[in-house]
Amino acid sequence: MFSIHAFRHPKAIYSPAYFWGIKGPMDVAEMKRQLQDMARLGARSVCLECVPRKMEPPYLSEDYFRVIRQVVEEAERLGMNYYLYDEGGYPSGSAYGKVWASNPERYTRSYAVMTGPSAYRIVREETHPERGPQVPDVLAPGATEKFIELTHEAYLKHLGPKYFGKLIRYTFTDEPVCLEWWPDRMGWTADLADEFRRRKGYSLEPFVQPLVHAGNCLPIPGTDLARAAIDYRDVVSQLFVERFLHPIREWCRRHHLLSGGHFGGEDEWYRYQNMGFGNILQSLRALDLPGVDMIWRQLYPGERLHPFPKLASSAAHQNGTTAVLGELYAVYGSGLKPDVMKFLLDYMLVCGVNTFVFSNRSQVLRDGGMSGCRPHFGPVNPLWKYFRPWHEYVARMSQMMNQGRADAETALYLDLRAMSLCEQPQEYAVSRAVKISDFLLESQSDFDYIDDEMLRTARIRGKRLMIGKAGYRRLIIPPGSLLTEGAEAALARIRKAGIPVYEGDEPEAAVPVLQVNPPTRSLRVTRRLLGHGQVGYFVLNTSRHPLKVQLQIAERGPVTCVSPESGELLAIEVIANPPPNRQDAAGEGEKRKRGVVSTPSLGDEAIAPRREGSWDESFAIASIDSREGRWQWEFAPLESRYFLAGVEATAQFPPKPGSVIQELQGPWTLRPIRRHVPGEHEYQVERCHARGRKTVLGDWRTLLGGSFSGDALYTLKFPCDTPDKAGFLDLGEVRYAASVTLNGKRLGSRLFSPFVFALKDSLRKGENTLKVTVTNTLANILDSEEVQKDWQTRFRLSKFEERQRSFEKESLSSGLFGPVSLRT
Repeated sequence: MFSIHAFRHPKAIYSPAYFWGIKGPMDVAEMKRQLQDMARLGARSVCLECVPRKMEPPYLSEDYFRVIRQVVEEAERLGMNYYLYDEGGYPSGSAYGKVWASNPERYTRSYAVMTGPSAYRIVREETHPERGPQVPDVLAPGATEKFIELTHEAYLKHLGPKYFGKLIRYTFTDEPVCLEWWPDRMGWTADLADEFRRRKGYSLEPFVQPLVHAGNCLPIPGTDLARAAIDYRDVVSQLFVERFLHPIREWCRRHHLLSGGHFGGEDEWYRYQNMGFGNILQSLRALDLPGVDMIWRQLYPGERLHPFPKLASSAAHQNGTTAVLGELYAVYGSGLKPDVMKFLLDYMLVCGVNTFVFSNRSQVLRDGGMSGCRPHFGPVNPLWKYFRPWHEYVARMSQMMNQGRADAETALYLDLRAMSLCEQPQEYAVSRAVKISDFLLESQSDFDYIDDEMLRTARIRGKRLMIGKAGYRRLIIPPGSLLTEGAEAALARIRKAGIPVYEGDEPEAAVPVLQVNPPTRSLRVTRRLLGHGQVGYFVLNTSRHPLKVQLQIAERGPVTCVSPESGELLAIEVIANPPPNRQDAAGEGEKRKRGVVSTPSLGDEAIAPRREGSWDESFAIASIDSREGRWQWEFAPLESRYFLAGVEATAQFPPKPGSVIQELQGPWTLRPIRRHVPGEHEYQVERCHARGRKTVLGDWRTLLGGSFSGDALYTLKFPCDTPDKAGFLDLGEVRYAASVTLNGKRLGSRLFSPFVFALKDSLRKGENTLKVTVTNTLANILDSEEVQKDWQTRFRLSKFEERQRSFEKESLSSGLFGPVSLRT
């Protein structure tokens, strides 16, 4: 049930955590200062990520735990939440090589390799100590128990039970792997052949050589070789869950923790079965806090919006748990734009991900660490000082999206068996899954993924299909799916029970969460049932165009708009008789009531895009008839809104900016204030002493140079004859954050558009002095030729360097672009 107090004051577990990279000496005083800095800006959760080869004291030593204890005590004093990251880097499961070192004979990974045209042999993985810690065979008996002993038990000794289940709630396992299968080798473990025969009823050995020889280019389904390939991956996946994931989860539950984390490459559906984590849905269901990561533009507005985050939320729904983990932003580069950053989080939210770890904030960024994985969060980032409202937004939305339960009523079968193959079967399975997923989401219809295991074990309760602890009203099985006999038998029972089964993009399969008129492909919606008749709707506009639509829900009574920024529930203006929509007049509304959805039109593409940064990108035009559960809303480009049905408003919408009464033309002066630079050994913030120079609005690189990253002050003196008519200052477009004072009175600061500020009686008749401090990103200084040459000479650059630099080049344009105006 909704609580306004809990929404306004979310617990620390809902606050975004930062991956806190420990890459140097663990200076306790400095670490405490950094914790205090995060807490001061509203980031009340932290996930300490060790890089042992650069750490002092040694990872997992007694001295290491003495430092950790002091850090956790400081986090407790600050009211913070602390994730227990279970590894010194990734992949998880090695205790930074200590598992393997404890028994190399038992824990060395093995592979099947070809030795001739018709022969193979099992070889042990070569060791290369200079390359880093040796990854063990986590399927070997005893390996996981040794890992738990070295890591989890050691944390329990030094931190629990005082902190376990209280300050420390979640563990984080990072991209663990079991047996990988690549073109020249196939993963093996000592008893794999015996386990395969026991579980599948036939021998694997006759197929090993042709499987290795095939190099994953397997024949079409129906052949014995394809069957063996699918069964091999199925057995490996079962062993991974039984021997690695479940023992960790069971240990965590015994000690009042929730096992969380993610696996690698969740978006790379062509590679699911080769990447060493088995059946992705099966593995995610083996976590209490299933997650995904989002790196290097796996998602990006206008480029790629993939449904893969729903893998983790589907697993959580079927487990009957609430929290779903998202690791965000790594390798997006230091030019990550604030509006893009917010949109990406909102996209995760609408896909059901609601608990966040941001990457990354490093304890030390000395020397080569200055390049590293970007963006860098913390004081080295010029935008960091603006982040408190951002952290509050994330915490409040995380709190809201963790309440109640998700209400996705469609189950979509993900054909992971076909994805075990390649060429046509795999390509068809992937393309159909993405196409159907997009069709449902673009029709405002929510869904969960299921796999063969969940289909086989599904139960029927009335007209609902119970899969795990989630219930569904309809099922989609893409044509040509490779179902097992058990799944086929279950499907027959489902059909006989009268539960609708569809093949994909039939209109009847896409029953919307709420009605939208006129139809649009751009809105995504998810619904949460909060109890006592309260229902939440989270709606996201994925387009860069404004959308004015009519929304209709089944619930009656009050509907409010949740404001994460103010902590209020805003009343939506009531109108007595909403005008009929042209789509309803044509009978579209009646079709939707019957669950029939027309193919969404591209009508929103005809709406002219508005100037970025204009005030009406987030000030809503809204109306409602609460008796009908219908209201109108104008979504700004990339805007999200959470509507709450069944709860009374706590406040009215604030006044909206009106028409322009005066445009502030200039002349402006511009003066650099602070400059962020990578120095000889670490980042530095330097005060600037240059004098102000006359300028026009636009890209400040023409005046400050292309390599300036930091803060610059715009100043304008302007007359005003009618101050009583003006209510707002509109800065127009800003790249990328701004803080404003007028006549010495602070109007506020903003990290996101629209850059509109209430004047608060600061405007006076006659001459006025406006000061706008604008802040850009680190991208400019990092793009400079001087820095690039210096880093190439002195550092071993990250494998992500080229990718990060290409992203950063898109964010170089900086400054106040305007137009700047006074509005009624």
